[in-house]
Amino acid sequence: MQGLRCGTSRPPVPKQRLINRLHAEKMKRRKDAAEAKFERKRKRKARHDKACKLARAEGKPQPATPESSEEDEEETSDAEDHSLGGRRGGSGCEPPAHL
Repeated sequence: MQGLRCGTSRPPVPKQRLINRLHAEKMKRRKDAAEAKFERKRKRKARHDKACKLARAEGKPQPATPESSEEDEEETSDAEDHSLGGRRGGSGCEPPAHL
């Protein structure tokens, strides 16, 4: 039985390499923007949760939920990444009510 000999793939032509590189850079920027947005939202939620906990301990009314900034709305329209979709959860201070 002869050994299988795989053909070597031909390297892409310079024009195709340029296209591939530009596409990879674009995808990296999109991914980085999505990660940065997620990190900002996580930090904002952590600050809000801390403020809620402090207000609850002092017996004060809970602060309002922070609204999304204009920057977040612009990024959503510019670089929408569906891979992070489905990460939804309540950002309120109180635990969910049981029926």
